[in-house]
Amino acid sequence: DMLNGIERLVKRFKSAVTPVEEVSKKTLKIAFISPLDNEFWVGVKQGVMYAKKELAEKNAVIEYTGFTENSPEKIVNAFAEHLEKGCDGIVVPGFSEELVPLIDKASRKNIPVMIFNCDLAVPSKKTAYFGPNTNEAGILAADFMIKALKGKGNVAIFRGTLSVSVHRERVEKIKERLKRKSKIKVVDEIEADSYDVVYNKVKVFLSQNKNIDGIFTTGGGITGAAKAIKELNLVGKTRLVCFDFNKEVFQYIKEDIIYAAIGQDAFGQGHDPIIYIYNYLVANKKPESDVIWTRTDVVDEHNVDDLI
Repeated sequence: DMLNGIERLVKRFKSAVTPVEEVSKKTLKIAFISPLDNEFWVGVKQGVMYAKKELAEKNAVIEYTGFTENSPEKIVNAFAEHLEKGCDGIVVPGFSEELVPLIDKASRKNIPVMIFNCDLAVPSKKTAYFGPNTNEAGILAADFMIKALKGKGNVAIFRGTLSVSVHRERVEKIKERLKRKSKIKVVDEIEADSYDVVYNKVKVFLSQNKNIDGIFTTGGGITGAAKAIKELNLVGKTRLVCFDFNKEVFQYIKEDIIYAAIGQDAFGQGHDPIIYIYNYLVANKKPESDVIWTRTDVVDEHNVDDLI
């Protein structure tokens, strides 16, 4: 049992990329810019801190900037500031097209840029994109809902803004899969992407619509939706499928409120882009592709005890 536990832990934090053996001849500064407004981004920061530890002996300094308010404008400004004061590489989520001219400017200065979590909707001179396969994740989420409802029922989708490709692609694939593979009807689609907003909107919606068998959340506020279901005594009646997870989500899975949670390797999203940039700067080792998918994790009743 002890060895199995160690094996699961090692697998959970095993990264797809490792630093090259070469040590940088000059001190490298790699900037990592990220939101820090919910538990998912804390997992990303953990990956950054691990990469920082790995590269500490290789003459590389990792400068982490996290925003507790998720603001694309602040991310763009932080990118511009790092370019102005000087750095050797930048990692940033592709939330705003305003990054494109800055990425082009970085390219002219031979500064590699890794986009993570959400790719830009327009072409740029980025080094590569590292993030979730949202099409695969959307299909998985739909399949779990089909299983939960035995292929028949009414569902609603509580999503983040469609201007962000992650939410848009998840929603599109969920709808497409449900339409083709089941008799499940999407009766409403509501924008809500934070704990308080999701909690309030889910509670009002379920109070007014008694025929809802399942709910998807594509962004933040997962536990807000779960709390609303619990307070309305709909446990076992209205199933919840979500994206991303933390300890609170695990507990709601144990309580049979959340049926399944689809993960996107937050730790890897923080760790791997930094290592890719280091390897490129030191050994001219480019990423294996322009698009690199993160690991897709699934947590449900069958494996939640392992993670707890």
